[in-house]
Amino acid sequence: MPISAPSCGRCTRCRFALRQARTRFGDGDIPYLQVLDTQRSALAMEQQLVESTTTISINPVLIYKALGGDWEDSFPAASASAPASN
Repeated sequence: MPISAPSCGRCTRCRFALRQARTRFGDGDIPYLQVLDTQRSALAMEQQLVESTTTISINPVLIYKALGGDWEDSFPAASASAPASN
């Protein structure tokens, strides 16, 4: 499954604002500094979404470990008695 850009309402609106700013810059209506500021805002919003998604993904593991779940840090080595695939 390919990795897609984060999506939320605010991120979508920020990307739209960035497209608008680039268009307005191309038309000569705004300075490039305003385009950069809009891009900074869009990237900050996407970073917040990624951080939230990471936290949401990690929290169930932390709860499992806190409740006494056994969590292995590495995968077990392949057993010598494992059947060979033909």
